Amino acid sequence: MTQRVIALRGVNGSGKSWIVRNVMSRYPKKTEERGVGVRRPLGYWLEDSSELLPCFVVGYYDPIDGRLGGTSTLSDVNREYELIWQAYDNGYSVLFEGQDRQAGYSRLVNMFHPGIAVSVIVDHALSECLQIIRDLGGRLRVETAQKHERTLRANAASFAALGYEVSTLRRPDALKKVNSLLSRADGNVV
Repeated sequence: MTQRVIALRGVNGSGKSWIVRNVMSRYPKKTEERGVGVRRPLGYWLEDSSELLPCFVVGYYDPIDGRLGGTSTLSDVNREYELIWQAYDNGYSVLFEGQDRQAGYSRLVNMFHPGIAVSVIVDHALSECLQIIRDLGGRLRVETAQKHERTLRANAASFAALGYEVSTLRRPDALKKVNSLLSRADGNVV
């Protein structure tokens, strides 16, 4: 039973929010973290799973409209990392959709040692990601998605070079990996 800080990465439409919602559904008790003057939750305290460690999910995940989700719903990246530290300091594992707007992995490197912070990259075909974004009513240029993918891979390589665990997996295997990292029985895929 090792607390983890899991940065879930991938281009838009790769399935990061789908993975987070799937993990959240496995916890019987969910408590919203609320901020003063903020309409949406800042995150969720997940507890009472017989299989998974207590976990804090950063960001807002609309239970009705699956298009809304992730840390991009937080206006302040500093607040995001305060929540990550607060949850970890209180004995919770943390799951969040890491964004490249956060300067790669530098904040995680400054806050957590290898073995605590890990990255799971959702590797999904770029053409399918673009179609998913379009189907949800969004717009994403091919060039922008390709640039994001290159940046994501370069940042992940730098993170791994520092001794941090990085797993690049297709969506179903990425979900299994996240469940494994949160498992009460270390290393067992649940």
